[in-house]
Order: sequence, then C-alpha cells, then structure tokens
Amino acid sequence: MPAWSPLASARVQQPANERGGRLRQQLRRSNRLRSAYYFVIAVGRAIADSRGAARSEFDRCYATGHDPWSYGSNPEARERYPLAVGLLDEWRAGERPRALEIGCGEGLFTELLADRCEAVLAVDLSEAALERARGRCADRENVEFARWDLRHDNGLGQFDVVACMDVVCSIRRPLARRRALRLVAGSVRPGGALLVSAFIQDDFVERAVWARWLGLGARVNIEQFAAQRGVLPPGRRRETEEHLIALFETVPR
Repeated sequence: MPAWSPLASARVQQPANERGGRLRQQLRRSNRLRSAYYFVIAVGRAIADSRGAARSEFDRCYATGHDPWSYGSNPEARERYPLAVGLLDEWRAGERPRALEIGCGEGLFTELLADRCEAVLAVDLSEAALERARGRCADRENVEFARWDLRHDNGLGQFDVVACMDVVCSIRRPLARRRALRLVAGSVRPGGALLVSAFIQDDFVERAVWARWLGLGARVNIEQFAAQRGVLPPGRRRETEEHLIALFETVPR
C-alpha cells in the first residue's frame, strides 16, 4: 500500500470555498507555513493510526475490488518487481532459499518468490487479500498463506529471505513502526537477506526534517531498515519513479 503523502492529499482534497483557495495560495507562497500545516496533518494521522484502524482501512480497500492500489495494472508500480527479484537473484546465486513474505496482498510478488524459493510463507493482515492470493497461486505447491499482523503478532521464526514490500512505511505511529522494523529484521536468519521497498513521497516530504522525526519518506524508511541490529549496510539498491528497493544481508554466524 502506498504510504500517505500530505501533498498528494492536499491536491486531492480541493476545498470548495474561497477560504480554502486562499489557504492553498498561502501554503504555496510560504514553505514554513506549508511545512507546519503538513506536520500537523501528519501528527494527527500518526495519533489516529492503530491496529484496528489499519485493519479497517485494508478491509475497506479490498472491499472495493481487486488490485485496489493498481499494483497489477500500473506499469510504474509493477516496475519494482523485476528489480526486486533481480536483487534477490544476485544474492541467491542459483540457490532456492526459504522465504517469508510480509504483506503479500493479492499474491503478485508471491508468484515471483515461489518460482525462486524452495518454500514461501506469505502473510497478510487482510483475509480478502489472502483469499485472492490463494487463488492466484493455486498451482504453486511450495506456497503457504496465513493471516498475520505485523503490528501485534509474535514472530514467525527465521527465514533465509524476508520480503517486506511497501508495508512498514504504511505504519504511521513511530513506536509501532520501530517494533515492526525490529520484528522484520529479526525474522532473517544469520547470513540471510532482507528485501524491502518503500513508496517515494513528494519531494517536500522526503526532505522535511519533521518527516524524518516521524519516519516518513522512502529514504528514511530504507535507512531505518539498514540501522537494524544484525543488518549489514550498505545493501544493494534500485530505484524507480515511485519506489526505492533494497536488499540487505544479515551478519553471518
């Protein structure tokens, strides 16, 4: 799921009255005012973020139909998949590892992992997404699906490869995100690989100091993964117009 961008929200929510028009003009003229405005919105969203709110949000999105974030139909969004599996292929060097995919959604990336791995455990918060993923991967006998909540549930053990694509950046509460980062990184066995991606926000957000405090922005998100215990930076990285993709190795025994 693409992470929230305050600038994108401002563009979508066009105020109907003149006061809203004047506010937009003032925000465009003053970087400080614009920064303060978006900071307040970001803090409000972080406060409102919770396990229950996240589950409800995902359920609403999948209730609208298949591919709610256009990962399957948008060429720019799907561009990250061949880059991500390219990084994985460089690391695995022909071996077939055991993989955990956190936030598998409807199974688009799961298919690619199944072609390269001995076994894949694919988990997601949404039962609707899991049901569609099971149908997509019905002919893959090496894939198992389970409902699992990164915010709340305990770890699932350690795996040769852990893939976490556009998941942690959707957690808006800093403390919950830090827990998620530790849990994801701790799910990789020593000498294994951590494959992650993050949605690139508006450039204003990517550069804002307060956004770094709140953990917003693709670059900050990737840096947070790199800073986890046992993760070896720098990792292999690729970039599209919409995503940053990185593969990190963990400290061997």
